[in-house]
Amino acid sequence: MALIETRDGTKLFYRDWGQGDVVVFVASQAVPGDIWNYNVPPLVESGLRCVTFDRRGHGRSDEPGHGYDIDTLADDLRAVLVGLDLRDITLIGHSLGGAEVIRYLGKHHDDHRACGSRNRCATYRRFHKRFASSFHPRGHFRHDHDYRHSHRKCRGRWS
Repeated sequence: MALIETRDGTKLFYRDWGQGDVVVFVASQAVPGDIWNYNVPPLVESGLRCVTFDRRGHGRSDEPGHGYDIDTLADDLRAVLVGLDLRDITLIGHSLGGAEVIRYLGKHHDDHRACGSRNRCATYRRFHKRFASSFHPRGHFRHDHDYRHSHRKCRGRWS
C-alpha cells in the first residue's frame, strides 16, 4: 500500500497514475480519493500524471483523533506534494478539497510548488465544464448554473 507520512505521523494513502504534467485531485469531505477513479483514466490516456489521496480519517489513511482543521489538512496536502516530489502541478479540489487547495496556496505561498508560473488551481465547478464527460460514473453532469455568477448559491444537480 502506498503511504506518505505527515508531520504528525499520520499515514496518508495515495495513488499515482501515468506520466507527464501532474494533476493532483483533492476530494470532498467524507469521500476517499477513489471518487476520482472515473476522471483519472481519460486524463492519463491524454498524457497526464494523476495523483489522488485519502485525507486523514478517510479511506485507507490513518484515523487520528486530531488534525481535522483546515491548516492541518493543507499541511497534509503539502506532505503529499513533497513526499512525491511533485512540481509544476495542477491542483483540483472538490468542495472541502477546494478549500484545502486554497488554504495550501495561502499558507505555503513561499513553497516552490505553490508559486511556480505553471501551477494552476481549479475547483470542481470550474474544471468540470471542460472535462464534463469524465466526471460522473454515468458519463454526464447536468448543471443549470450560470458560470458568470459562481459566487451565488449553486443550483446544480446530478442527473
